Amino acid sequence: QSTKQISFGDLGTGYKTAIVCNRRAFVANVLYNEGQLSSSEEFDHFGDRIMFSQIGKYDTFPNTNFIDVTVGDGEDYVKLESYSDRLLAYKQRTLQILNVASPSPSNWFLEDTIEFGGIAQPYSICKGEAGVVWANLNGLFLYNGGNVRNLVEGKISANDWATFCANKTMALGYEPKEDQVIIMDRADQALHAYIYNLKTSAFSYAKHIAPNSSGSFTPIITNFVNTSKGQLVSAYDVQSTNLASAGANTVHFTEWDNDSTSLGHFKLTTADYNFNSPSTIKKIYKIYIHYRSTADVTITAAMVYYQVNQNNTWTAFNSGSMARSESSGAGYDIAIFTPSATFECQSVAIKIEPTVTTGLYINDIQIEYREVRKRVS
Repeated sequence: QSTKQISFGDLGTGYKTAIVCNRRAFVANVLYNEGQLSSSEEFDHFGDRIMFSQIGKYDTFPNTNFIDVTVGDGEDYVKLESYSDRLLAYKQRTLQILNVASPSPSNWFLEDTIEFGGIAQPYSICKGEAGVVWANLNGLFLYNGGNVRNLVEGKISANDWATFCANKTMALGYEPKEDQVIIMDRADQALHAYIYNLKTSAFSYAKHIAPNSSGSFTPIITNFVNTSKGQLVSAYDVQSTNLASAGANTVHFTEWDNDSTSLGHFKLTTADYNFNSPSTIKKIYKIYIHYRSTADVTITAAMVYYQVNQNNTWTAFNSGSMARSESSGAGYDIAIFTPSATFECQSVAIKIEPTVTTGLYINDIQIEYREVRKRVS
């Protein structure tokens, strides 16, 4: 009878984030009355507290049902998520992974703490078939129930990613049909996005992919959600723009569409290849690209680049080209690109960045090299 509050129904109480896991509701960053205040209208703010319900009673939160993992660290909980009997508790800077598999709270424990793995906004995270994916200034991360992996390592430079995420308002959504994660650059002025394919572990950059975005219109978008059929949807504010005569200052709902459309220029960057031997020196002679091109244009050597040892400097090849492939673009050809001189490196990456509009399909890229028997200086 001394308990002043066992639910969040009173005016003034509340929480910032919630999730259901193992037949319990977990809430965090709470306003709660522990019975120590003089007025029932006053509530304590516990920004770094997690509270949990009774089993099967998702609206019952006795004052004894709480977890204080780290108290007074200067961070508040932003988002709770769950995956594989684990509770993922995100603060602004830190991610805490709690094992809540046991029916008894006394057997729960902190399994791991990921420094610099937190998120600034609750919509900078999504959950898919392979696990939970979230973004911050330090990268795009995947938790698969066993470990946390930074997906941008070796694929996008730290400077490029930090520039993309500079406003800390990235909106993430999961598209189940193609097993893709969409990372919109910012929710308050959406324009561009990275698309990460979980099947192929590849990134693509989509310019002006936000709904009806252009150089003169940057929509304000909501968080992404998946419907009961799995369709990825979002809403956006047209503000003062009258789109398709639908009226200004309205909110439109839109679905993510995977159908191909007419594209302009693009850029393809491979991972950094060390040929499973990062400590040895390799001499690079040329590369072979097995490709199909449907456009009657030529991609020259000046549009194909290489980068050595992740030094962030791209050098164009000296010779080689990709013209429209045989059978009017229906078949595949092999293009050979050669540098101005053979070069040595520990690792190499390839970039294709045409300055012409083309329909290019890449089947594989092969690199001709040999190992040099000398120490890395």
